[in-house]
Amino acid sequence: MLKSLLTACRGTRSLLLAGVVVALYGPVNSARADVTLQVDEGNILGATVAYQLDGVNYGAHQIGRLSVTSVSGSSQFANGESFYAFCVELTQNRYNADHAPGSPLPGYVETTDIASVPRPGGLGGNLLANMGAGKAVLIKQLFNSWFSTKGWSDFSAIDATAFQLAIWEILYDSVPGDPSSLNISAGAFQAILNVGNPVQAEIKAKVDSWLSNLGNFSTDIDLLAFTNDLPGSKKGEGLQDLITTGGEGDVQGAPVPPALVLALAGLAGVGGFGWRRRKVTA
Repeated sequence: MLKSLLTACRGTRSLLLAGVVVALYGPVNSARADVTLQVDEGNILGATVAYQLDGVNYGAHQIGRLSVTSVSGSSQFANGESFYAFCVELTQNRYNADHAPGSPLPGYVETTDIASVPRPGGLGGNLLANMGAGKAVLIKQLFNSWFSTKGWSDFSAIDATAFQLAIWEILYDSVPGDPSSLNISAGAFQAILNVGNPVQAEIKAKVDSWLSNLGNFSTDIDLLAFTNDLPGSKKGEGLQDLITTGGEGDVQGAPVPPALVLALAGLAGVGGFGWRRRKVTA
């Protein structure tokens, strides 16, 4: 998120700005613990789809793009700032007996190490632990297939549903290096779609297109994940992990934190340099 700001500076002013960034937020790629998030369960952009994992039918649920508010602790999002995200595990809930749906959820760890997500692992299919480097490459290619030309606000309900299914197919079924393993109609994870239904047929077509063309996209996108090991969730230990755009160099990522904007404004007043703020889509 900070790369475009840093490269706008020249000479010693770059070093001064970098010092301010590190002082305020610490290293960009370090994990940050004890983050509290709040998911707006009434604001999910997506369609209702049935799916199964390892032969267990999870029934029909509305899936797609989530609207999340950073309550506290995030290095990428200011307190009270909202952003969009997708789910990681499908076997965990976003709430538990102590935290009702839509309430603030503590215990998240913010990380840019996508290969280490989800935590805890071992949640079915080929997801034996965390996703690992191979699947992280596929996830980055998937995100790049969308965010290289579009933003979060460009998702339709059909797009968002298909994107979530594609994430799950990569996590639970893919074998890195074997493109034939990506098939949402077969394998450990399956979406139960009625291709006679125009909406569900379009969802399947989008998923198939994205998965079959992953190799055409680079991994040059920075992603941000929020993992949660909070015990007592309704389907195993930990709450559902989330994944979004953000981090150094991602033009579709999070807005500049307000504190950093103020710091930059102060430096601009003293040194008189310019910077370009990235397009905000979340």
